[in-house]
Amino acid sequence: MAPKPTAAELRQAGFVAQLAKAEEARQAGQLERAAEALRRAGELQPQDPRPPFQLCMLLTSANDLQNACTSALWAVELAPGRHLGVLPSEQCPTNKVYPQIGLRAAVMAFDLLIRQPCEAVPRPSWWTDAALLAMSARALADTPNSALALSVRSHCLVGLHGAAAALGWPVGPRSSHQLREAATLLKRMAMLEAPGSIEAARALRKSAAVLGIAQRLQGEEVAHSTVAGEANAIVEPPAASTLPPVLPAAPVGPTTTEERAAAFRARKAALDDQVAALERQLGAVKTC
Repeated sequence: MAPKPTAAELRQAGFVAQLAKAEEARQAGQLERAAEALRRAGELQPQDPRPPFQLCMLLTSANDLQNACTSALWAVELAPGRHLGVLPSEQCPTNKVYPQIGLRAAVMAFDLLIRQPCEAVPRPSWWTDAALLAMSARALADTPNSALALSVRSHCLVGLHGAAAALGWPVGPRSSHQLREAATLLKRMAMLEAPGSIEAARALRKSAAVLGIAQRLQGEEVAHSTVAGEANAIVEPPAASTLPPVLPAAPVGPTTTEERAAAFRARKAALDDQVAALERQLGAVKTC
């Protein structure tokens, strides 16, 4: 006689059955039925990120963007590695959940959070410049030919502008190297679009604009580096041979009052010359 299945085994079997039912309904175009099956799967295994992850994709296709975004953010919280995920090359127990799920859910959440319908969705704790730069870099390493990963990375490097700026985050300073990377990614995005399409032209124009900013920034970086190098060279102590000679101490020994006074006057004159030389050096530093 076969042993009676445990409650955990029954929940797992029901979970798998609901995921299968959701996929079957999705392929049949029955989105509401598929969404309901995913919600039931989530109730059976509330710590598994797969139901909210799949629900996000389903709701996005149904244009229910706000609920799709909420589902993606919940999948991130449940996933191994959260918004950074766990790349295949990294070792982490994932309980048969593919390790990148948190990273890919974060990519979908980002793409939704920068859209107007998701303005009211609370931003996650990783909605910071450093975290988004790290997430987008890993997303591109995970799927280097994904149009979505390219878009998210370029957005994170450049930031949001115009009307979309209110949906963004405090963007930190960018280097010319980062902006050049963004321009390259935008060009790759254009190549994924149909030749001559509006989307391809828009991506190419943005790539050219970002590249122009990168070139100007590089010029400023070079100029700043040159000025800083010259300033450092000026404030370095001069070589021993260029220092004004220090007059020997006043002679010690039996001398007359007049001789001592003359020696002190000579020493004072030499020290005055040294002070004047140092003031000229400081003046040269301040004008750089």
